[in-house]
Amino acid sequence: MKRFQFHPYQVHYLYRDPVDRQRAQWVLSINVVLCAMLTIVFVVVGAFLNLLPPVIASIIGVFYVLVGLNIVLVQTGRLRLASYLIVGFLIVSASVNIFGLGRGATAALAAALAIMAAAALLGRAEAALTTAIGVALFVVGAVLEARGVLLMQSSFKMETQPIFVVGMLVVSMLFQRLFSGGLEQSLRRSVNTAARLRATAEVSKAIGEPRPLDELLRRTVAMIREQFGFYHVQVFLLDDERAYAALRASTGRVGRRLLTAGHRLGVGSRSVVGRAAALNEAVLADSTDPIYQPNPLLPDTRTELALPLQTGESLIGVLDVQSTDRDAFTPEDITGLQTLANQLAVTVGRIHSLEETQRHLDERERLLTETQARLAEVERLNRRLTGQAWQGYLSGRGEETVGFDWEAGELHERHVWSSGLSAVMGTREMSLRREGDRQVLALPIVLRDTALGAVELSGDGVNWDQNAQELAQEVVNRLAIALDSARLFEDSQRLAERERLMNEVTARLQGASDMPGMLALAAQEIRQALKARAVTVRFGGVDGQAGGLGNGHGAE
Repeated sequence: MKRFQFHPYQVHYLYRDPVDRQRAQWVLSINVVLCAMLTIVFVVVGAFLNLLPPVIASIIGVFYVLVGLNIVLVQTGRLRLASYLIVGFLIVSASVNIFGLGRGATAALAAALAIMAAAALLGRAEAALTTAIGVALFVVGAVLEARGVLLMQSSFKMETQPIFVVGMLVVSMLFQRLFSGGLEQSLRRSVNTAARLRATAEVSKAIGEPRPLDELLRRTVAMIREQFGFYHVQVFLLDDERAYAALRASTGRVGRRLLTAGHRLGVGSRSVVGRAAALNEAVLADSTDPIYQPNPLLPDTRTELALPLQTGESLIGVLDVQSTDRDAFTPEDITGLQTLANQLAVTVGRIHSLEETQRHLDERERLLTETQARLAEVERLNRRLTGQAWQGYLSGRGEETVGFDWEAGELHERHVWSSGLSAVMGTREMSLRREGDRQVLALPIVLRDTALGAVELSGDGVNWDQNAQELAQEVVNRLAIALDSARLFEDSQRLAERERLMNEVTARLQGASDMPGMLALAAQEIRQALKARAVTVRFGGVDGQAGGLGNGHGAE
């Protein structure tokens, strides 16, 4: 477990305003310095004035109690009360030195320190009030000394020193007023710069984290509003026609209502967003500007800033920021916000590119799936057509099976299927079996996943090892291709012969001069072409019905 360590000179309270946090650190530092310095002073002064040790210890103890109280106030968030306590302690020290010890120089130093502390810790008004109190103390001291009521040390004379001390206090107040004002402005600028850097870091972190576009935009506008304390932040993206800027992300309950309503603004319209989208540049307007269009849902807006979201030469949208203060956006603020807008534009552009790439990939995957499905269908049709073609080929030959055996150096035509051939035709896979002293290798003849036939190999003393099996399978595969090529060649020859016969018959028919002669010639040519035993041709009405031609010719 980590051990908690408390250091009185470190701020542990969480001050939301960094300026207050810096002031709290100053208060703690002043406590430490005063504790060390005044302890030494009390000891030296006590020894010089011959004060008893209990008196010195009591004074130091009271002072330490005040310092401890001051530290508690700072660490519990009561910064202004702690600052008043330090300034009051210094004023009391000045009063004690004037009216108790008669030491004008020491009192002047304490009063000057009080003015400086008030200016640095509380502000200009408190510094002016502290200066007035210090001047009043010295004026009263001078008057009392002139009347003999107060006896001052030789270092403080009525004639010149009061004027010098008062002038010094006034100059200190003026100097501290300028110093504290410039310091506060510097701190404010530092705070804004740090906020811009933090926001930029958050956006940069968001760029590297994969997330959907809408989630990125929602997080970005919420981050900008939180970091800079703006009234309202939203992002518009241009549509495909670049005619409108449509709201895509907006902060707060008002933002949700605007998104639900589908809020959009025309590019070039009379609005801050429309002007920024048309000009592609930052547009700043307050509530009195003619281009400012008040939104009833955002009545407290006093200043609106629209920044273009641009990637390369292309404008993709607008970042819109609204504030309740007039002159809320300094040049540094605009520069910092434009940097955020540029980074956001890059992020949006990347997401758009990724989405476009994903759409292309999805489309390619869809096309690939469709192509694979079509190829599968083509393959299925090829297999069916191949099977039908071979069935038609064998039927046309008048044979169900064509087979040959090679035995003892002679070729025999046989049509009987052995058990091994039948088995591989069914399984379409190679098989190796032993019959007595012989090994019998059976392989299917497969073309386009259609079994055309089978081959069986056997021999005495033949060992069908792996290489021999692979060689046999390769030969059978090429045999399947060659057989199909031969079938296609025979089919083409038959088609050519059929075309030739048709042309010859047509030529002879066209040579006939009359209808009966053409019918007689047709019967004769058809019989010869198709080798028919008898051909009968009738032309006209059935059974001599009206309108029919009762002529007929036959050939035998």
